[in-house]
Amino acid sequence: MEPITYTNIVVEGVPFTKVLALEIAHAINEHGTAAIVGEMEVDAAREYLNRMDENAAIKITTTAEGQLSVLFYGLLTNVGVEQEAEYATLTLTAATTSALLDIQPVNRSYQKTSATYGQVMEAALNGAGAATGKMLVQCNETNWAFCMRLASMLNAPIFSEIDAVKPQITVGLPGRGKVVDLSKSETKSTKETVRVGTSIQTRQYMYLGSEISYHGIHQKVKALSCTMEKGVLLTTIEIAAEEKFVQQPIVNQQVSGKMYSGTVMAVQADKVQVHITDIDSSYDAGGDVWLPYSTAYSSGDGSGFYCMPAVGDTVRVFFPGTDEGSAFAASSVCVSPGAKVTDKQWRGPNGKQILLTEEGIYITTNADDSKIFINLTDESGITISSNKDISVCAKNNLSLMSNNNISITAEKDILISTAESYIDMTPDGIEMGASNIVIK
Repeated sequence: MEPITYTNIVVEGVPFTKVLALEIAHAINEHGTAAIVGEMEVDAAREYLNRMDENAAIKITTTAEGQLSVLFYGLLTNVGVEQEAEYATLTLTAATTSALLDIQPVNRSYQKTSATYGQVMEAALNGAGAATGKMLVQCNETNWAFCMRLASMLNAPIFSEIDAVKPQITVGLPGRGKVVDLSKSETKSTKETVRVGTSIQTRQYMYLGSEISYHGIHQKVKALSCTMEKGVLLTTIEIAAEEKFVQQPIVNQQVSGKMYSGTVMAVQADKVQVHITDIDSSYDAGGDVWLPYSTAYSSGDGSGFYCMPAVGDTVRVFFPGTDEGSAFAASSVCVSPGAKVTDKQWRGPNGKQILLTEEGIYITTNADDSKIFINLTDESGITISSNKDISVCAKNNLSLMSNNNISITAEKDILISTAESYIDMTPDGIEMGASNIVIK
């Protein structure tokens, strides 16, 4: 194996005459970074700087025999120039293309509980595993942070590919194939704690996740850092057993206490499906999340106030903690408030309404035409009005009492009857019938 030196390092598209320094760093759950310093002619430096743009990338390779050919591919994050009389020193720093996923925070919900974590990540990245089993919400998180949190739910880290031209993420340990045997290589090692693993310095370059054989120990690369010493690139790796790659679950504190508005898409018993319009431009009809709907009061014995919103109503979705699965809907928003803010209105989707005003209580079957209503006021008493029949029934006694007058008026007919007698009053006269009639 040939060591990597300044003589066999190539930066594609950058006309270095000599590479002075190179540093590369990469770890799980992090973007890879590189910093390279080199000399070039002054005119070549000017030309390179003039054709740079915000999407400029660098590819660092080596021609060293027995080494991985691509050391790093990434987007430039900073450029520094020091100009001397005869040459210029150019310093380039870059991050792996995965950094493109870590720029813009996103807000979005994923309401298909049968979707796998991989499918959710693909959706998040616009692009196997266990089903999520709950609603997931990307709340003010970059796609990178969201994918890292999803992976942590599986107790797995994410790996960014250090040689990828486009953002590429692997959940859990990537398969690197060939085992790198460092037992006979020139290395320096330091035995750390069991949690940290073993730190090894070698002249052999490798990628994150590579399997290492080292004096009978088979472990994998958890982190690496490269520096040049005396013109030779040395790689320091941290290796650990697979079980040491277990990632503790990450929570998004920003979702705790969050509230979003949404539109009710379906109602079932005491649950609703909601299109969260504040963060989702469209609703996934395949979503199967049913959110509990919080009413003003309810009890375990069935007592309380049951009043579910209708399809199309606007509700609020609350997230009481960091677990999106604990979200619930509440507080339907009134889009047609009454004339007075002091009025209390309870209205159904078909116009049925109970209205509590300063004057009294108004009950109607259709608030738009008020053809059938009961009006109870302190000033006028009770008014019952209907353009259809009114029936008053009692299995036992029915009493009508008044301290003053009782008035019964009809345009056509008034009929008062019992099982064996009656009085029938019409515009033509009064007819009575009974086994015995007494007139005084």
